[in-house]
Amino acid sequence: MAQLIYVCFRDNILNDSFKDLVNYEYDHQIKVSKPHFALKEFDKVSQLIEICNDMKKMYQKDNATISVPLFRLALEQLRVLNRIFENRTNWMIPLLYQSGEQLYDIANTLDTHKEQSGGRLQNDEEEESFLIQAGRVIHMTLNTCFKDRNENELENKKIGVFYFATLLFKLYYRIQAYGLLSNMCKVFESRLNEIDPYIRKVDNDLIIIRFKYYMGLYYGYEKNNYQLGHQWLNEAFDICRRYETIKDTHAVRTRVLLYLIPMKLMHTRQYPRLQVLQRTYRKLSNFYKPLITSICTGNLHEYDTFVRENELFLVSRNLHVTILKLRELVELKLVKVAWSCNGATTKVPLDIVARAFAFASGSRDKNRKKADAGSSKNGDSSAADDLDELECILATLIAKNYIKGYLSHTHRVMMTSKAPFPSLVKSGVTGISRG
Repeated sequence: MAQLIYVCFRDNILNDSFKDLVNYEYDHQIKVSKPHFALKEFDKVSQLIEICNDMKKMYQKDNATISVPLFRLALEQLRVLNRIFENRTNWMIPLLYQSGEQLYDIANTLDTHKEQSGGRLQNDEEEESFLIQAGRVIHMTLNTCFKDRNENELENKKIGVFYFATLLFKLYYRIQAYGLLSNMCKVFESRLNEIDPYIRKVDNDLIIIRFKYYMGLYYGYEKNNYQLGHQWLNEAFDICRRYETIKDTHAVRTRVLLYLIPMKLMHTRQYPRLQVLQRTYRKLSNFYKPLITSICTGNLHEYDTFVRENELFLVSRNLHVTILKLRELVELKLVKVAWSCNGATTKVPLDIVARAFAFASGSRDKNRKKADAGSSKNGDSSAADDLDELECILATLIAKNYIKGYLSHTHRVMMTSKAPFPSLVKSGVTGISRG
């Protein structure tokens, strides 16, 4: 068995015996022996074999449970692989990714147990979380890939950037290390032209989907750059659509679509056809249906109910801020309805718009009374405040070029052009309805 491992290094190839070696759950010990040929890295390879053997023994000794000593061995396993990788080409990347993913799973399990127990674990002498320690070593692998200057693109390690970036994305989001996440993405920004040719050489679509998905989350939901966020997420979903007939990919496609739908609404003002969405993504369709219908009809009450009932979920998925910004589209639709009801004239009294807002927000009688009072000379201050608040909403919509017109505070009217609502759709996409 050991001879097969040595052959891998001699011929720069990867076989199943090597993958089984790294996998601590595969209970098969490998006896270290001298290779039948000269191998300059024999000491490092033999060290790797011994560490892998120790991991298997430790896992079996602990009755197939995750322990702190197993984590330390997994950490050392990736370190040794990193040292070997420095003088090797990209054939080792799947092996390093397997080791890194394994290390992440062990660290995540231990951190979860640590959080649940509220204290230290047995044999745990470190103050740092296990994921932070794992991230530091995985980042060393990423740096090795970035630093490769091999002119042969077929052997260059830069292809590994996408593998290890996905691991670090997942890790940083898990520990909420947004500073480290931002620093890593800045490196990608500065070197995107350098690594872009290699993304086309990755033969694992899941890695590309994950990379584009996390880049979309970062730009769209961390940096509020909806153009870039939409671009990355849309590209991720385009790849996902190749696997629509495969059931095992449904969870991945659903996760990408969960974030793509609000991003498409924000950037292109396009929304999915609910009937089409219902066929394949029933839960997602049922979840977003109140939001979509509220935007299409200007139903503020339905929108506010959706946000209130799903607040914890939206916050936990980092969707809350973006969903709140979509309220402007509900308000815009409501203004369109009020404008139409007023005869589509260029002069729209604010009390008519106020009544539409009161009706749509589910407080029709109360706010109608206030709006009526606000239009009279003896109107109370609360009704006037409501109209002031409405003016602020309309002023924002006008400033964003959602409405062509201006406000007259003195006369409490909105003056518009003959066609006051320019199209907000930025680009057409198949299967998308336009709002």
